[in-house]
Order: sequence, then C-alpha cells, then structure tokens
Amino acid sequence: MWYVLSLSDCLVAAAGGGGAVQVDRAVTPIWYIIGVTGNALSAIVWMQRRMKANNSSAVYLVALSVSDLLFLLLHFVQVAHRSQYSRRV
Repeated sequence: MWYVLSLSDCLVAAAGGGGAVQVDRAVTPIWYIIGVTGNALSAIVWMQRRMKANNSSAVYLVALSVSDLLFLLLHFVQVAHRSQYSRRV
C-alpha cells in the first residue's frame, strides 16, 4: 500500500518536536491557496483560443495544470480525511 507523507510527517520526523507541526499548519494552507490559484489561472490562460492557435504546446500545458490542480485537491481531501480519522481514534 502506498502512503503519501505530508509535510508535517517529514518535519516531525526530522525535528523530533511539536513545533514543526505548528509550522506545517500555518504554511500548508498557503501552499494550497497558491497552488490552486496558480494552476487554475494557468489552465484558463492556456485554454484560450488564441493561445492554442499560436502555441502547439498549449494542450500539454493545460493538461499539466489540470493534473496538478487535481492532485492538490485530492491531496487536500486525503489530509482532511486522515486528520478527521486520527481525531476519532
């Protein structure tokens, strides 16, 4: 079974303390906001008709931004589910 480590898992393992978790809780939402906003804007720009007409790579760049956007959204769902499950146990 594959398990995706979150930033907090890596920081806690490296630092060995609870301060890293606090940093992760503050920084991770910023990364999600920047990533979702940037990838959504990138997809919108590359999907414009004149961008596709002048640039043959636009299709690949749209696919990249959409796949990155889906990854961010699914990763958020996974982290939220895992944190909700860990509170119940």
